[in-house]
Amino acid sequence: MLPQLAKGRKIRRKQQYWQVCETQVEATPKEAPEAHPDRVHNILQLTQDAKENVDTMNEATRGLEDKRLACKLASAHLQNRGQQVQELATISEPRARHEVSLYAHISKLTWQKSGPAVWRGAVSDSAAGDIRTIDIDTSMLSHFEMVNRVWDAIDPPQPAPLL
Repeated sequence: MLPQLAKGRKIRRKQQYWQVCETQVEATPKEAPEAHPDRVHNILQLTQDAKENVDTMNEATRGLEDKRLACKLASAHLQNRGQQVQELATISEPRARHEVSLYAHISKLTWQKSGPAVWRGAVSDSAAGDIRTIDIDTSMLSHFEMVNRVWDAIDPPQPAPLL
């Protein structure tokens, strides 16, 4: 039994020796010794470039976060403004409709749809039993003259009394 044990130890020592030799071969650089400093320099340069890229990306990320926050604040502001506009519309629209209705009732003026360059309408004068039409070309008259024509149609000038 003792010879077998010694034989086993010899085999294990040989195996360990060959493992050490293989490890030395693997650990030995496969390049010329003078190329090692260049390789180290290249690795250090790649490391520096990677750090600069990370810094640039972090800076870009911060800028995007700032923009995202600004967009979020603008969105909240616009939503708030939208709610205010909706509230104003629900309050002021019925009032505006009422005012337009009063204007149409008092002036007895009814507008007809026509092109943007022409104002057309009719004025009802129940006291005189008359309907007067208005046809104003906006490209030919000033605003002042157009308004005067509308008022003249609503309340025509009375003839001067004879003396």
